[in-house]
Amino acid sequence: MKAMKLKCGTSRNQLKVSRLFSLLLIGLAACSPAKNNSTSDPSLDTGSVIEISHSVGLQIRDTPLFYNIQVFNPKDSTELIGSYVVSKSPGNFGEDTISGPVQSFGLSSTTFAAFFDRIGLLSAIKGMTYTDRVLNQTLKQRISEGQIVELTSAGELDFEKVLSVHPEVFMVYGFEDSDYARIADQGIHVVHNLEYLESTPLGRAEWIKLIGCFTGQLEEAIAVFQALEKRYMDISTKAMLSSFNPTVFTGSNYKGLWYAPGNDSYIANYIRDAGAVYSFQEFNEKGSIEIEYEAALKTITVADYWGMVVSQDGEYTIEDFQAAHENAELFKSYRDGNVFVCNAATSDYFGDAVMEPDVVLADLVKIIHPDYLPDHQSKYFFDLIPN
Repeated sequence: MKAMKLKCGTSRNQLKVSRLFSLLLIGLAACSPAKNNSTSDPSLDTGSVIEISHSVGLQIRDTPLFYNIQVFNPKDSTELIGSYVVSKSPGNFGEDTISGPVQSFGLSSTTFAAFFDRIGLLSAIKGMTYTDRVLNQTLKQRISEGQIVELTSAGELDFEKVLSVHPEVFMVYGFEDSDYARIADQGIHVVHNLEYLESTPLGRAEWIKLIGCFTGQLEEAIAVFQALEKRYMDISTKAMLSSFNPTVFTGSNYKGLWYAPGNDSYIANYIRDAGAVYSFQEFNEKGSIEIEYEAALKTITVADYWGMVVSQDGEYTIEDFQAAHENAELFKSYRDGNVFVCNAATSDYFGDAVMEPDVVLADLVKIIHPDYLPDHQSKYFFDLIPN
């Protein structure tokens, strides 16, 4: 999870059983990453271009001695957020160059850990926010052993803890303006990772290449990404062959408004890539959208499938669903038994899943087109009402 506080007046029950992706939807639509242009080195325009196939916010050039990296706002690819020069071998190249390979990181989001995990470098993480929400077992062990320090206090980033850990790089997600200068002034490089603003699942996963540059493992990162990209594309291609293209809706009702992902969001792209039609395809936003609930009902009550993410300790049952949705009988998806769910409290949807888009997609295809992947073992999404 990101280092942030939920500021809306939501009840405990609404927080615990949130509908599809409502844990993030309300905040992400309006967020704007804080700029941190760390260098204006002219060498950023030199070197061979590393192929970036899906990410909108990441550009990398490879030179004999350095990686030149530019991070843009994925919601506005003309907005430069940060520029970084990382050396391929240790050395003192000046304050605008990060000496690589970097050996220690602090992370402002638990999501970033998935990138390190896939290239076998969890040991490089020395501090992290919200360690109590980590589900990855290897990470949990390192936290319990004191090898990873909690960087939040009272739900907010604790600058003093970051300074005490003193990682070489503090990786941030730029959800809102923060006084990162306090960290940079102590010789810690602040680097933006904006994977969460990408509009496609593969675009998010491709940020592993950023971590590859900083750790000296770019070749490994590229290989990992290419393998999962192929699996993802193979699954999607198979799903697209189906003549059955059901409608799928997601979202959450809050104070008379229906909050849902826009049609250009990574969630909507998951649905399309699974061979389905997103119910709110006329809203071309990348973040979340707000629709009057009564107007949204005209669309969602006739949709074929209803998908959601909840966060509840233990098993989420059909009884839990019915208690939270007293009007469920109005929905065709419920009457047909086509409700699927991911419980983010028991499966690492906001962590490991970022680097397993192929697995998430396979889960969705198995639910929507069960004959296509009969041997797939679901990991994140499951039918709530077994047919």
